[in-house]
Amino acid sequence: MAVITNVPGISITVHVNGEVAQEYPPHDPTGECPSSPPSHICYIESKSNQSFLVRLTLSQERQISEANAILFTVFIDGMLAGGRILYSRPTCQLSSPINVDIKDQIIQSHVAGHCIRRSFSFSPVSLVEETTQATVERDSRRAKSLGCIVVNLATCRRGATRPLQPMVPSRNSDFVLAEKAMKGKELSHGTSYTEEILAPTPSCADAHNITPLAKYIFRYRSRAALQRELIIPQTPPPPDETFITSELGSMSDENVRFLAKEFLRVKREREVKQETPALSFKRTIDLTDDDVVEMTGRHSFKALKREGDIDVIELSD
Repeated sequence: MAVITNVPGISITVHVNGEVAQEYPPHDPTGECPSSPPSHICYIESKSNQSFLVRLTLSQERQISEANAILFTVFIDGMLAGGRILYSRPTCQLSSPINVDIKDQIIQSHVAGHCIRRSFSFSPVSLVEETTQATVERDSRRAKSLGCIVVNLATCRRGATRPLQPMVPSRNSDFVLAEKAMKGKELSHGTSYTEEILAPTPSCADAHNITPLAKYIFRYRSRAALQRELIIPQTPPPPDETFITSELGSMSDENVRFLAKEFLRVKREREVKQETPALSFKRTIDLTDDDVVEMTGRHSFKALKREGDIDVIELSD
């Protein structure tokens, strides 16, 4: 859960396949975060063809109104994915936390009064070695924003409501990039758009007096890419059976028999140790003035003496 101390009452999470994505800090969080506005940077794990959404959770301590609304916008791979304006009416008060999701992009359709909603999904990146210089330069520009979810928050004044003008659709990228364009970046996925649904076009509201409040950056990578960037520990390799078989094959029969005897000896010692019954002691307590507890054996032990024991929040796209 991405929380910024200077921005109370608001948290941002990315949900992958319905589960909250675990966040991993960068190597130098303070060095990578810009000072203004307050920022949070982390890494999350991505897997091919998994859907995801971005969620804002607003708690009761955050007071919002039409004059002091929250502008919530999401950019994925450098492109606007969606936005919301959060506010409450004067007669309403938030009584429990609320969740606001951006889970799809709204684009134009050929049906009057309708739009197309298409959800977000991780798609794998493929690298090619041989390519032209122009392609390398183009892919270098694409790589700068690829694999990144950016959430911008701002305070604003809610303006008039009007019909939403959906975005012009852009085709899905094949995410085939020149290897030279990566420049050491471990990019494993980009975002494509799936599950297109025809829906009525929603209304929206204008935002005025926009003041940046916070920025949240989620860099998504495959588990292998996160390990190569040393964001998460490497998975220990399994025993190399080929190496073991090769070593045994190169040993003499005498050495193999010696190893077998050692293995059986150690195994038997463990079995005998487990079968050995625990030593039992018989205690005789001599209630004399010395208060000494005598145990059968060579030792006596002194016994110690004791004395006593917002109901409604209206959102617009």
